[in-house]
Amino acid sequence: MKAYKVLQYQKQKPFSGFLPGISGPLGIPMWSFYVNRGQAIASFGVRDKNGSLMEFYPANLAYAYTSINGFRTFVKLNGVVKELFLETDDHQSMEVEAHQIKLTQTIEEFNIVVKVTYATLPNAPIAGLLRKVSFTNLDDKEKHLEIIDGLTQFLPSGIDHGASKSISNLLQSWMQVDDYQKFIFLKLRASTADSSEVNVSEDGHFYHYQTPGDLAYIYDYKVVFNNDTTFKTPYGFIESSFETLKKTAQTAVNQVPSGFVATTFTLKTSQAIYGIYGYASKPAQISDMISQFSD
Repeated sequence: MKAYKVLQYQKQKPFSGFLPGISGPLGIPMWSFYVNRGQAIASFGVRDKNGSLMEFYPANLAYAYTSINGFRTFVKLNGVVKELFLETDDHQSMEVEAHQIKLTQTIEEFNIVVKVTYATLPNAPIAGLLRKVSFTNLDDKEKHLEIIDGLTQFLPSGIDHGASKSISNLLQSWMQVDDYQKFIFLKLRASTADSSEVNVSEDGHFYHYQTPGDLAYIYDYKVVFNNDTTFKTPYGFIESSFETLKKTAQTAVNQVPSGFVATTFTLKTSQAIYGIYGYASKPAQISDMISQFSD
């Protein structure tokens, strides 16, 4: 099947679309809204806007916010940090196919090519967005890379779309991150409805990565950006090594989490990291899925 390819996609007229929400007879559909800005995915989730894993914005706002609030990739080589898929960069392309999206950028400073691929998870008891980030070396010099990849802001499940627009600061008081070592689970500690009856939330959103080297999950944005609440400059990554970031204490409650992973490996020819962001009714489902993937 042919792909629709757009060169320098961020410098073209804005357009938007959805990945297919088809997951097969045994799967759970996930909607994925994309635009030709940043790393494409503007929002995704289950059911409706109340099931968003990323805060939903209509297209006119998504064109402005996706490059900051969405997926980001930072690469450090020889102490120099480069953010990928900036609008100001050249040598970028976007390929839209019936079942997936691919983004490609050549980093001339590092002499590597990076490709990001998105697709939804079919025929599984959980809903998920799959993300593959591949790195290809363009010369014969080995490169020791330190990488941070993932979502700037990642919503726990149970967030009401209307409330997220009107009382977003207050809603942070219910947010909680559980670190299960192999995956991160985001949920609300209790229901947020204005009612005398309080219900405990068991379902949640999650993310899991597999990388060729050591990894550490980063769910506290301050580890990456320090006090830059505009999320523009990764001061934490610029000033600290992977080993330092890995040991940094993180805040797990009362703020909107991030969905990052930090990893490091030596790039000889090509390597790839794999991530999945999704929804599950309970953490045990995620553990089962990871065990099946590992097998």
